[in-house]
Amino acid sequence: MDSLSMKTPRELAEALNVSEFSIYRLIQAGRIHAVKVGRQWRIPEKEARRVAREGTDRQAHAKEVSQ
Repeated sequence: MDSLSMKTPRELAEALNVSEFSIYRLIQAGRIHAVKVGRQWRIPEKEARRVAREGTDRQAHAKEVSQ
């Protein structure tokens, strides 16, 4: 696998079965490391694998929002 391989927020969202908006929110919060290429965000493959393994912690976020 190429070490420079990147995923778009949409690709990561589809892989994790979450909304694309959730991915952007996690990027803005600093919970997903991403780089901006021009006007578009890209997530390094290694980071995408980490997020897939650890999850997006949707349950914790849902609790924060409801409080």
